[in-house]
Order: sequence, then C-alpha cells, then structure tokens
Amino acid sequence: MKKIKNKKGQIFSLIAIVILFVIFSSFGIYSMIHEKEKARDRIESMDSFLFSVEKNMERQLYVSGFRIIFLVQDEITRTGDYIEDFDSIFQESIHNGTFKGEMRETLLGTTLEDIEKNIQNEAEKFNIEINISKKEPFIEQNDPWFVTVGLNFTLEVEDKSELASWKRNESIKAQVEIERFDDPLYFVSTNGIISRRIDKTPYENHYVEEDDVSNLSEHVDNKLYAHNPNAPSFLNRLEGNISPSENGIESFVHTPELSKQDLAVKDKSLIDHIYFSEEDLTHFQIEGMPDWFKIDDENDRLSKYQVENLVK
Repeated sequence: MKKIKNKKGQIFSLIAIVILFVIFSSFGIYSMIHEKEKARDRIESMDSFLFSVEKNMERQLYVSGFRIIFLVQDEITRTGDYIEDFDSIFQESIHNGTFKGEMRETLLGTTLEDIEKNIQNEAEKFNIEINISKKEPFIEQNDPWFVTVGLNFTLEVEDKSELASWKRNESIKAQVEIERFDDPLYFVSTNGIISRRIDKTPYENHYVEEDDVSNLSEHVDNKLYAHNPNAPSFLNRLEGNISPSENGIESFVHTPELSKQDLAVKDKSLIDHIYFSEEDLTHFQIEGMPDWFKIDDENDRLSKYQVENLVK
C-alpha cells in the first residue's frame, strides 16, 4: 500500500510540475506576445507621427519657397533689375534666414533650423527622438506652372522607451504655383511701368476653330500665358534669362497697353521673350486679328497657335 501511495504522490508531483511548466510557459508566451503587440502598436503610432511630420514639412517648405520668391520679386520691383543668381539667394535664405546678407522678417520661421526645431518639439510630445542630418535643400522647375521646393535629408528616429528605431534617407517636395506671381520680364523691360500677373490660358489647342479666332483674341486680350518649350521658364525669367526651357511659358505683348502708357511700340512679333529682346524675327499679321497683332513662326509658332492658314 505504501508503494502505491508513493507512486500516486510521484504522479501528482509530476502533474503539478507539468501544470506549473505550462503555466509559466503560457505566461512567458503571453509576455512575448504582449511585448510584440506593444512594439507593433508603438511602431504604427510612430509611422503615423512621421506621416504627419512629412506633411507638415511639405507645408513648411511651401511657405519657405513662396516667401523667398516673394522677396525676389520685391527686390526686382525695388531695383528694376533681375536677380543674378536665384539659387544662391534661395540657399542663403533657407539656411540663414537672410536675403542678400540682411535679416528679413518675412523669413522668420522658414529656415531649415526652424523646420527642424518644429519637428523636434512635436516629437517630444510623443516621446520620440528625431535627428535630421545631411540636409540638402533645392529649388527647381519641372513643370511650366509650378516651382518645386525640396529637401533631401537623412532621418533618424528613436522611441525613447527603446521599443523601435530606424534610419533612412528622405526627400520631401512642395509645389509652389507660379500663377500667384508677376512676370518680371514685363516690369524690367518697361522700366517698372507695366506689370503682368501670370495666368494660365484655358485655350491650349483650342485657339482657333476653323477661321474663328475668338479664343485667340481672348487669350491675347486677357494677357494669358501658354506653355512652350522654346520659351523661358518662370525661374529663368527671374534672372532675365530668356533662353528656351522645357518648362517655358510665353504670352503676347498687348501693344495698345504700351501705347496708353506712352511706351514706344516696336514693329515685331508680340511673343514676349521675342518682343523684349534684340531678336527680330520675320513676323505675320493674321486674318480676324487686329492689325497690331503680329506673330513669328520660330519653332512652328504659327502652328502652335493654329493660325498657319490665316496668315495675311
């Protein structure tokens, strides 16, 4: 009987050990699962935070780019001359908050340092540490109607509770529409007498229907702009560079407007970058258009504006 009791005791002990093992194992597994879920949730919240950071940076870059272009245009208005090197002005302004060596109130809060501080302050609220390095700001034009303001940088992110961290290269871009600005070509070429805001034409490929030139007349009278890769871009115009650009734009000079301001009228093509240059191309009058309207055929311009069959 004693041996049976001993065996039962051993069995019960073994069962107890197994149960305890299962309990502890389950607890360990549960802890691991819990930690993994906790880490996963934290990573998801950090991803969400970084997404909002990227959107915020995009907005801040837009503001920086817009204000720098605004200051450049203000400088052109003040001096009556073009900017020599737009990119160097952009780099100075976004790095230092200065414009041609002078502090400008317009640039407050728009520098790379301001953008980084703003991000770090937000990160503190989420118990996240952020470091931004290798910052390379740039401005370029890859579209006739938008200027791209961008920032390439290395981003290091670490959760202060050490649940997650990563490092990666980033590129944030913002698009600044040029239709909110004036064309410096008119202002400088008329000694500050005439300014013209850039407005995109709605008549591209629909200037003339058969022999109806109504849309072309509207385009000219409303002083609208069209894309033409043989014309200078907006950024080029800020520097007085009228060489062709893939993202070039052009308009027609409205000579009655010049006459009203007692400005001399030239007998040449009214395409703005031609009219205000030393270049004098063969030009034509067009049936249905006013006698003062003249256009050249450089790079098939007659075809672009659909008037090749209406030349007088």
